Amino acid sequence: MSFALAPLGILLGLAGIAGALYLLQRLRVRHREVPVVTTLFWKQAVEETRARVFVRRFRHWPAYVLFCAIGALLWLGFAQPRAGGGGEGRTVVLLDGSAGMAWQSRFKEARQALLDDSSSFDPDRTHVLFCGGTVRTLLAPGENPLLLAKRLEGLAPEAAPASVERVVRAMLDEVAGETTFIVYGDAPLELHALDLQRTRVAVELPAPPAVERRSFAPARAGNRGIAALGIAEAASGRWDRVDVYVEVRGGEGPVPRMTVDGLDLPEPAEGEGTRLVWTDIAAAGGLLQARLPEDGLALDDAAGVRLPNRMPIRVAVSPTFAPFERVQEILRLDPGIEVVEGGPDLAYDVELNMADAAPRSGDRPMLSFPSRGTREHTIEVVEPTEDARATLGKLQATLALAEIDGAALAEMLGRPVSVGVQDGPARAIRAAPELLGPDRTFVESRAFPLFLAGAIRHLAGRETFRRFAAAGEPVADADAAYRHADTTLDAVGTDFVPPVAGDYVADGDMFTASLLTGALTASAGATGAAESEAGGAFDVALLVMLLAFALLLVEWTLFRAGRVP
Repeated sequence: MSFALAPLGILLGLAGIAGALYLLQRLRVRHREVPVVTTLFWKQAVEETRARVFVRRFRHWPAYVLFCAIGALLWLGFAQPRAGGGGEGRTVVLLDGSAGMAWQSRFKEARQALLDDSSSFDPDRTHVLFCGGTVRTLLAPGENPLLLAKRLEGLAPEAAPASVERVVRAMLDEVAGETTFIVYGDAPLELHALDLQRTRVAVELPAPPAVERRSFAPARAGNRGIAALGIAEAASGRWDRVDVYVEVRGGEGPVPRMTVDGLDLPEPAEGEGTRLVWTDIAAAGGLLQARLPEDGLALDDAAGVRLPNRMPIRVAVSPTFAPFERVQEILRLDPGIEVVEGGPDLAYDVELNMADAAPRSGDRPMLSFPSRGTREHTIEVVEPTEDARATLGKLQATLALAEIDGAALAEMLGRPVSVGVQDGPARAIRAAPELLGPDRTFVESRAFPLFLAGAIRHLAGRETFRRFAAAGEPVADADAAYRHADTTLDAVGTDFVPPVAGDYVADGDMFTASLLTGALTASAGATGAAESEAGGAFDVALLVMLLAFALLLVEWTLFRAGRVP
């Protein structure tokens, strides 16, 4: 048996009721007509019927016990007793606040059902959570259920994928004893008994938890939403352009309206029906948005992505490179590179020369093939960072190292080919000058144009742009502390996952995360009431109040009959 009030409060309340009723019983406040058959007993009758006078002894124990029973039952009913939820069992209640709950009145119904059921929860063993973009506690164990109504006010679904399953899996290792998860909403929850049993055995817990669900509102029939939005290198080969792919699910309908910074784009160049492609969209850092006509679920009718700013990389080529026609030809053919004049007062992004000087703080990035100095590695990368291992992992693809014929190159150099990273004040890549030597094994290979283009892009900070960004999905190359609305989020060394759709801004970086239909909750197709009863605990408060009412009727009958003083 459990109560909403603390045990000490219940005992003090019962003691106070018993004491107050005792004092009231000692007060003879009721006037009664007493027939006196002879004046011999008149004095005794007057003494017995005297009002508001304490008698010498307590003579009405049956009536006192009846009144105490009625008062105790009323007080226990106020304390909200529950039976059947004892032991070490816990109940974790999850209110689904993801985007799928925004369909029609689904979230409103779920919120009201949770509020109605809250009186049947054991407050000492019930944890109520809101599962939106982030997980928030609505009611912690030990808190009064009356607080839940205030905390549910103004709560609404968020533009975020369903997080209920993630929360359940995370809590499996935290809860102890028998645990019941109750889900209010239609969030996907692929946790069958065998999977749960396997998880629980791993942490040596006795039994898998029970998972119950409350589903509301009909399925999302007729809803159309944007299922995918991504960008790619332009098929035309133009550096400053990108192609855009959009997929719409939910049946046939109008083509999404596409805008960049509010300006409409022309009709799609390719595709029909639900899969569409826009080609040669200017990559100037604008916000690309796709919009559908609003329906019952507006959160998946719009999606956005921040286009890259693909300005040409200005490369200043030192006169020392004049004899290397192959290098000059590759630079001219690369659509992402613009060869400019170099000099201390001229604007350029990367310098290409044969200098021996080491990079200094404030220097512009440099790709060099120095002829003097000792080098431990064939290719040395200087980075203003201490994370050399992460840098090497990125350079594996950026510099097309997998395309290099290491055996032929080692034979030409007369030593093994190696790549190293070291700290430095400015970005630089120094390669052995023998790579440009008269043998031309490396220069004429297919790996050299890739190496040259990758090195220049790495030095200029123009690595591959983000193909897409979606709420609930890791974002490539996002490792800073991002601001969204009034909140700052930091992944602390791991992949950054935006919790909700919207704009995310950091120093020197910005992206827009979309909410894609594939990340929405899936309707369970159920309507109306809950699919199972809540919590496993039996609410006996109603039974107690009914018993108190029955005793009140007995007391009233006895009072009318004059059997109760």
